[in-house]
Amino acid sequence: SLTNTNSAYNYTLGTNTVDVTVRGPASAIDNVNSTDVTAQLNAASFATGTNQAFLQLSTNSNVDIVSVQPMFIEVEVSPKDN
Repeated sequence: SLTNTNSAYNYTLGTNTVDVTVRGPASAIDNVNSTDVTAQLNAASFATGTNQAFLQLSTNSNVDIVSVQPMFIEVEVSPKDN
């Protein structure tokens, strides 16, 4: 999800998917699905134009996040038309 957005702007993500590698007990890994991992981008410091944002991930499973590709997401910010 995109947090701390300004309603006067449109935000377009460069990608809607990322590859996540997790580590943990086999029983936990067997039960992990995409809804168990939450991704957030903080838009508080974005300016109009192209921005690079660090992807923050969390999981509610009994697994650890080992890697994320890509780790930075491009976000295009433009003013909304009136």
